Amino acid sequence: MPGIVCVTGAAGFVGSHLVRALLERGYTVRGTVRDPKQHAKVAHLLELPHARDRLQLFAADLTIDGSFDEPIRGCVGVFHSASPFFFQTSNPEQELLEPAITGTRNVLQSCLKAGSQLRRVVVTSSIASVMLRAPQPDHTFTEADWSDEELLRNVGQWYPLSKTLAERAAWEFYERERQHASWDMVAVNPCMITGPLLQPTLNTSCEFIVKLMNGKRREVPGGAMAFVDVRNVADAHVLAFENPAASGRYICVSWSTTWSEVASVRTNRQLLSSLARSLTRIATAASCRFCERAIHSIRSRRRCSNPSCHRNRPSSISRSSTRSVCTTLLSNNRSSIRSRAPSPRACCSRSPSCNLMPPQM
Repeated sequence: MPGIVCVTGAAGFVGSHLVRALLERGYTVRGTVRDPKQHAKVAHLLELPHARDRLQLFAADLTIDGSFDEPIRGCVGVFHSASPFFFQTSNPEQELLEPAITGTRNVLQSCLKAGSQLRRVVVTSSIASVMLRAPQPDHTFTEADWSDEELLRNVGQWYPLSKTLAERAAWEFYERERQHASWDMVAVNPCMITGPLLQPTLNTSCEFIVKLMNGKRREVPGGAMAFVDVRNVADAHVLAFENPAASGRYICVSWSTTWSEVASVRTNRQLLSSLARSLTRIATAASCRFCERAIHSIRSRRRCSNPSCHRNRPSSISRSSTRSVCTTLLSNNRSSIRSRAPSPRACCSRSPSCNLMPPQM
């Protein structure tokens, strides 16, 4: 199965974990980023296991026609995860809608030129393109549902609108060109994604929750939200590519809770155990690349020789495992997509400024 695959938006939250998962499975990965020469933004990719031998980075721009031709040419699979993600915008058409829609079309157009070896394109969409519509009592959302574009535009929900329009554009393109394509298409629609960060900056979804937890955001949204771990999202993408029976859309969700519980750290340990890894990563300015894996075992009782390591300090954070399941399972035997609980590892002693400091709540 392994061959050459392309991941757009490789330096992003989901893209980085997808690159990691594909490298672990033996694929040669071509990742697209805005500027491969900006070392600070791509260093975490270059330090992944097997990256030295099987990772290439390419410059690409969503808004430029033909920008993805070179990285996609010759690939057996394409994972399109690149899309702008932020909530505050002064020009939604130019900053969110146009890049998302045009970028999706440009990537798929490059896929048509890629060659007959290309088998499948996996598009990263969102649950935001599924369930944002007028309330319907007792309605169970499925992959057949679509968000109401007119409603989203009227209330100024620009990011959900961008994901809805981009995914619709992808399916319209595929249905129009499928007779000329050697590949088929699958979409993964995850809910709100949390979990450990590989990239050096805090992404939008985790930033929103961090502000609730540290008090910087005073207003707590009403209602509830579904969550999923980023590693399970990456695995869902790989399964969507590798399973010949996969088709259509797949909602990817682990569990749900109210926003008031998210804001109450003490009563929401399940979410905290996932987010704590993200919080520890940004708790200090210094970054210890060697300790990255140790984030997975926050309460390990082993002591580390590094005086700055969190393992030598008391912590009130308890560790719990999570399980994630796609609501529509990808395999015929209905096996669920589960998170792989990493085994505890001792922190390294190579850096006096280990990044595994307890977060300042």
